[in-house]
Amino acid sequence: MTIRALVLLDNVSQLPEDRFVNTFYFAGDRDDITSTLHTKLASFYNFGSGGADGLGKYLSNKVQRGTSLPNEIRYYDLSEPEPREPVSFELVIPAAAAATDLPNEVAVCCSFYGTRNIPRQRGRVYLGPLNTAADEDGASDVRVTSDFRGAITFAAAALAGGTGPDWVVHSGAANADYPVTAGWVDNAFDTQRRRGAATSARTVWPVG
Repeated sequence: MTIRALVLLDNVSQLPEDRFVNTFYFAGDRDDITSTLHTKLASFYNFGSGGADGLGKYLSNKVQRGTSLPNEIRYYDLSEPEPREPVSFELVIPAAAAATDLPNEVAVCCSFYGTRNIPRQRGRVYLGPLNTAADEDGASDVRVTSDFRGAITFAAAALAGGTGPDWVVHSGAANADYPVTAGWVDNAFDTQRRRGAATSARTVWPVG
């Protein structure tokens, strides 16, 4: 059985359509959707090596912070018939490490796989939007900092291990779940166009 976890990061606009969404899967059912699983996934964003703030500090200032309007994770038991009723928990993100943001579309891809690094056992999550702490300053081209890559790999390794339901790659085609065993993060940024701001103006040009 499989649990789908939707991480809903609220935009400071507080509009539902502006939320930034990531999806994770875990092996388990509704009985496993407890504070233990939520603590495990919340730690992915909040806690880094040596007790430092985790990868959440690299997220854009467009992401809502604070406890008065927290973000949310919704957990769904996929064995239940639709429409499924989620179990929801609040998610508080640490303060941003830089005051300036990269464009909303900019993200870093965390790739992972099950027992074999083949398409059906491979997954990815696009982390963003981001602030400039994620970008190497003064580089000849734009690259992801080693600190941010280290924060992601630390968080991913902790999510794949520890107690609670296993983090898995969910394959609908194979009707199977593959526990995550390894992964990687490149030093090149990715783009998630759907996270971009909606068009508010247009400049047209004539021929001749």
